[in-house]
Amino acid sequence: RVIMQEIRPGILPPPVEIYRDDDEQFFVDVRKSKDNQFLMITSDSKLMGSVAVLPASYPIIPKSMRGLFPPGCKPIEICGKESWSWVEHYNGHFIRVTGDKGSNYRIVYCRVEVALREGDKAEWKELVPIREDVQIADVDLFKGKLLIYETHFKFERVNHIRVVDVEKGLDHAASTPREKDIVLHFPPLATVTPGLNKNFDQKEISFMYSSLIQPVKDCIFNLNSKLTPEQCKVAASQALYTQRQSEQFTPWDYMWPYSMYRDVVVGHDGEQIPITIAQRRDAFVQEMTDFEPVPNNPKPCLIYVYGSYGEVPQMHFQLAPFMWMLRRRWTIAFAHVRGGGEKPEWAEKGRGAKKINTTLDFISCCEHLVKAGFTTADQMVAIGTSAGCVPIAAAMNMRGNTLFRAALLRSPFLDITNTMSDPELPLSISEREDWGDPLHKKDDLERLLRYDPYHNINPRVTYPAMVVSSCLDDDRVPGWNALKYVAKIRQQRAQKGVDPLENPILLRVRSEGGHYKWGEMDESCEELCFLANLMDLEGPGKVLNDMDMMTHMSNLTSAGIMDHQEAEQVFLKWENWEKERIDFHSKLFKMDFEPNFRKLKAEKEPFFWVPNEKEIDQAQVDEILEKKEREMMQRSKGTSANTGSFGTPIGKNLYDEQGKQQQQPPSSS
Repeated sequence: RVIMQEIRPGILPPPVEIYRDDDEQFFVDVRKSKDNQFLMITSDSKLMGSVAVLPASYPIIPKSMRGLFPPGCKPIEICGKESWSWVEHYNGHFIRVTGDKGSNYRIVYCRVEVALREGDKAEWKELVPIREDVQIADVDLFKGKLLIYETHFKFERVNHIRVVDVEKGLDHAASTPREKDIVLHFPPLATVTPGLNKNFDQKEISFMYSSLIQPVKDCIFNLNSKLTPEQCKVAASQALYTQRQSEQFTPWDYMWPYSMYRDVVVGHDGEQIPITIAQRRDAFVQEMTDFEPVPNNPKPCLIYVYGSYGEVPQMHFQLAPFMWMLRRRWTIAFAHVRGGGEKPEWAEKGRGAKKINTTLDFISCCEHLVKAGFTTADQMVAIGTSAGCVPIAAAMNMRGNTLFRAALLRSPFLDITNTMSDPELPLSISEREDWGDPLHKKDDLERLLRYDPYHNINPRVTYPAMVVSSCLDDDRVPGWNALKYVAKIRQQRAQKGVDPLENPILLRVRSEGGHYKWGEMDESCEELCFLANLMDLEGPGKVLNDMDMMTHMSNLTSAGIMDHQEAEQVFLKWENWEKERIDFHSKLFKMDFEPNFRKLKAEKEPFFWVPNEKEIDQAQVDEILEKKEREMMQRSKGTSANTGSFGTPIGKNLYDEQGKQQQQPPSSS
């Protein structure tokens, strides 16, 4: 609900409730329009939402609107809950992005007087129609310009920024063919992120774009640019906007030794599943510095999956883990399974009763990478966050460790049935459109129990190694999801007699950090150290004998694109980052995930004491280690006092002697 409290000198009146929505499936939010003319009160769920408006000066109503807003009025709802909507105000009109005709959205507009008088029954005119191959991802409004961030459903997903000229009015803009709009295009598979751009009257907009292999570019576009639509079509993307000075390896942009492309996987039912692959261009080429018997032998692979809520995973540039792996000839794959938003109607094909398609598509993508020769099952690592852990964990229940060697589960959503059955949890009610309602619908309960990762832990399979990470203050996925799952997996492993050295399970729990804690650099470095120890890879902090760095910097220097000083700076940036971040975490990383890991580490790296079988108990090991450290510290100080003592007292303690005399019984004489 929305409550208004007047703030002024003197005695304040009591707060007044101006809006209320009792449906727990919806979330209420309040914001101002970009031109500060109206207050927008939205009530949204995953697929639906309503919009109500009030003048920004409320409770004071401007004279021009007193006929529409009587004294003591409530907000006027101009968009109902039949579909999802987003509303902005511009020059006496409401501009609305709506999904009433499909999830690709269209843009409509209406006069303010008509919308306020008719409410959600008003007739809206079309500004940008819905298109089958284009989805509207975001919209921003400025004085005279309407910016539309578009995503094209092509073989290689392409992002555009469409600049619609509305300076002559919305009716004129609606009658103008969309081919007359200026379109800023970007490289395929790049992720475009809008800047702050808070000022309605600003003349320039800022945005950033990057990809798995492209460092972040911070760009500016002048809204008063004289570019024509024809020039935008033939010009290179870098010529359309001004790039600010970037701090991330700008000389490398001229000759970047990595490639990124999209492939297609045929699913279990014949559906074509997109998969994005990034790798070094020479990943499968024999080099003089390599000691590999076969030039094109499979390399390690990291596969990422999400596949829920119609969301598209952000494939942006990250030093850890993506670039660290690419430098070492890993293959990075993103499985765009059903349930995401990569293709038209892709979310509907992986939602509700069809949710099992998400897991089956992920299994098909893993098998494709092995069949195509990119990797093997023993060299593949699966990674997922939140709902993206569902297909990974469900695939492990079906196939065990035959699909991949390890799994990295961040803030995992694993006990779906119990989570969705608890209406007191923050997102249980709002996410019923995706997972179902097991609390009130028997069919949804039976369907969830067929693929729920926690309730279907298989006693017949051997599970791969895992890093399960959770925060206790996570307000989206309760921390007990990870704790219950790890406890049940360890019980299954104990009954099956699995050696924890071969498939260790690491549970990382933080008291605070929230849902997105595990995407931070330091947490990713810990996961890299785990993989390096598990898969017997070269040390995470080892300086590479990298021919790609030396060769490409030599080419750039000889071509005059960069001088020797720039080449040295680029090289030092790479090496300093790995020394400071990765190598630091590898030194701190301790192999104490299971009780006998302590013994294994001591046998491999004996320092002054190797525990025997009787000393494997964790508490006893720590106590012995602390005792030996104290003894070594005492020896270094030159004293012969035993561990735990305070030395030999010198002189008399009159206080103790007086106390002993008082305790002695009086002598009978």
